[in-house]
Amino acid sequence: MLLLLFWSSPVWPETIDQRRETPTVNEETQAPVAVPADGNATTPNTSNKPDCAPSALPLAGKTIIVDAGHGGKDTGAVRDGILEKDINLDVALKLRDKLVAQGATVILTREADTTVSLDDRVALIAKYAPDLFLSVHTNATTSTQVDGIEAFYFNDKSLAPAEFVYHSLITGVGEHGNFVHQRMLVVVHHELAPAILVEIGYLSNATDRKNLTGGVYQEKIADAIAQGVLDYFASLAPATNQKTGSEKPQSPSQ
Repeated sequence: MLLLLFWSSPVWPETIDQRRETPTVNEETQAPVAVPADGNATTPNTSNKPDCAPSALPLAGKTIIVDAGHGGKDTGAVRDGILEKDINLDVALKLRDKLVAQGATVILTREADTTVSLDDRVALIAKYAPDLFLSVHTNATTSTQVDGIEAFYFNDKSLAPAEFVYHSLITGVGEHGNFVHQRMLVVVHHELAPAILVEIGYLSNATDRKNLTGGVYQEKIADAIAQGVLDYFASLAPATNQKTGSEKPQSPSQ
């Protein structure tokens, strides 16, 4: 598995219960994913780490794992020769750059078309204890009419970032939202860190499919996700000054 670590200078994933709510019935493959031959993650590349991070940037001191869903042997959803794994990676790389520009340390689960098991993705969360894990996916269903944005989380501390990113995507790309849903997806079903999975559109919808393959639209998606991340961490700032530390972040829906 190829793992890259960046500092600022300056389908459907498998589920625990294997069930899916309507109308988002997914057709993505559930085939086992190969583990890297040596069984170990590649040592992160830290050659571009600056002598000191610009503390004035809003995400300075934050570590974020960005996960491009699927990859390698696991194509994810496929429609008209367009592979979900490629869209996920394109958006994840753009998102990486935008988060780094805001001061974050970003860890990618993959930076190329490589196979990374779900267990290895979770192992990275356990290893690096990020401030946020964010998985990028593209959806598909048997209906060509279904479209929209969706976000998934499992533990309570992941609800706020899921809602911030979800609402930012709706606003930023002008797409309607379907739901923010608690779900037992492998990459979010844990207590290791706040962890969310976003579905940025439907390959099975012709309009979404055309948009999702366009570089300009992908930039809009990355911008919207990055803004949601910024909004989430901004919501935590007041709580850091409280002595009790018991306050919860205020989500955009509250």
